[in-house]
Amino acid sequence: MNTLLVAIGGALGSVLRYWLTRVFYAFGAKNFPFGIFTVNVIGCFFIGFFSIWIVAKFGSSHVLLRSAIMVGVLGGFTTFSSFSLDVVNFFQEGMFLKALSYIASSVLLCLLATYLGILTARTIA
Repeated sequence: MNTLLVAIGGALGSVLRYWLTRVFYAFGAKNFPFGIFTVNVIGCFFIGFFSIWIVAKFGSSHVLLRSAIMVGVLGGFTTFSSFSLDVVNFFQEGMFLKALSYIASSVLLCLLATYLGILTARTIA
């Protein structure tokens, strides 16, 4: 059952990531990967949030929900591999400042978003 929930959640997360990155691209964000950047920050917030909220709400019966949401949906939604490829491409194209700013802003904002997700879940749980 866990495997099926992870697969379904992963498919849903991947489709959500695709739609969100397409929206950013459609609105002109073509020179910087704002879609992937946003997906990673949102995903970090929600993984922090659900790591606390699911356990607080469902206790020891949280295994299936945790698998579906955190491993499945958020695993399919977040895209660290795409982030890494964008960074390598920036470096290969000689865009060192863009690469370094993307790395720094992604790491800092994703860590902050994860922490804010945890604080938010603790506040409402």
